[in-house]
Amino acid sequence: AIPVSAEEIIASAEECIREGANIIHLHVRDESGYNVLETERFRAVIDILRERHPHVAIDGCLVAVNDEESSAMKDMLKTGLLDAVPINTTAILIGDNMFLKSPHAIIEKTRLTLEAGLKPQIAVYSDGDIDNARRFLIDSGLVEPPFFWLILPALPGCSPMYSPQSMISGLTRYVSTIREIAPDSVISVCAAGRASTYLATLALLMGLNVRVGMEDTVYTWPHKDELLPSNAHHFKLIRDIASSLGRELMTADEYLESIGAQRSSSVPPVAAE
Repeated sequence: AIPVSAEEIIASAEECIREGANIIHLHVRDESGYNVLETERFRAVIDILRERHPHVAIDGCLVAVNDEESSAMKDMLKTGLLDAVPINTTAILIGDNMFLKSPHAIIEKTRLTLEAGLKPQIAVYSDGDIDNARRFLIDSGLVEPPFFWLILPALPGCSPMYSPQSMISGLTRYVSTIREIAPDSVISVCAAGRASTYLATLALLMGLNVRVGMEDTVYTWPHKDELLPSNAHHFKLIRDIASSLGRELMTADEYLESIGAQRSSSVPPVAAE
């Protein structure tokens, strides 16, 4: 059920927007379903979403694995299409793939992101990733507060989240470690692995932000083989849990202000009524 074509990605995003989503995180894919960094594929999605929904913030994952993709990533960063970009401070085995970001790659992508006027989002998958971010990005002075963290545990090869007990102890350790580095950090827990719905609920109880959807998980629950039918299904599920806990949906402007980001230069002006 993962959207692949530009039309499918737009339809999935708009289904979430109709249900109240104000921030859209996206990838674009080739005909085989693989993530790609082609500017025109991003533009085919983002231009339409910007035109139809100018109030929505959009960020995207730009993960380059070779020189060709690094060049495409640089071109994409210069377009002004996105509001924020994740920086993965990690070197782990996710499933059967080596997800390796060397110190040079981490620093250079961050520099390019800042040069493009975008907000770097620090994406961490394990305890060690938090320390990498501290050494290469924060203590070096490359990024400035407010620091915005994306926590993505529970993927295969990342911090284990096998049970509610390990989810609680693992997530609280992530958060307390980040708070030691930068107490005023903005933290968002992302849907990742089978534990995603439980982790999102725990994050809401802890006063954190959440990002949900099918980018890093296809399962609704950690203890059942129930596949997610759509991004909107997952969004509505967590939206209703948030509402029942007295939490509210962020507006795009609140989101951008909280992470110290500016509106993308590609956002069309909204006509006065």
